Amino acid sequence: MNGSKILKKAIAGDKNALSVLVDKYKDIAFNLAISIVRDEEDAKDITQDSFLKVLENIESFRNESKFSTWLYRIVYNLSIQFIRNKKKMDSLENVSHILTETSSDTLETHEKNQIIKISLNILDGNERLIVTLFYLGEKSIKEIKEITSLSLSNIKVILYRSRKKMTKNLEKLNYERV
Repeated sequence: MNGSKILKKAIAGDKNALSVLVDKYKDIAFNLAISIVRDEEDAKDITQDSFLKVLENIESFRNESKFSTWLYRIVYNLSIQFIRNKKKMDSLENVSHILTETSSDTLETHEKNQIIKISLNILDGNERLIVTLFYLGEKSIKEIKEITSLSLSNIKVILYRSRKKMTKNLEKLNYERV
């Protein structure tokens, strides 16, 4: 069954279709939340709250954008609301797989993940968010604009600077290992 049929069934109240949507998007919703709130337990709560909000409002989904964009906007808004209420940011966890490999093919997977996690930690909140949406969420720049309300040019600049920062940091870490 294709995505639009599942979505139509979910909007019509089909519990199985809703379950399929949750299974399909739960990991990326969690990764988006954690990239913002930077705490695993808080991200789990936000992800769960986001799906409850989707469940409560699925009938109002107007299909003006992709379902994933609508969901990620909900996750983003709840995460930002959480940050505003809590007024803190903890360390980034479980997002080390955004990039697939470092420049060295000889590194073990665990080592690669550690190096990438360290590299991601040098990014500020907006940079981490944009990198997470673009690479992990596979969102287009236009979709990221819809989710974050940032301008297209701002998103492009953030992506460029983030990639540059991460590449420089990965090269430095790789050099220090040798």
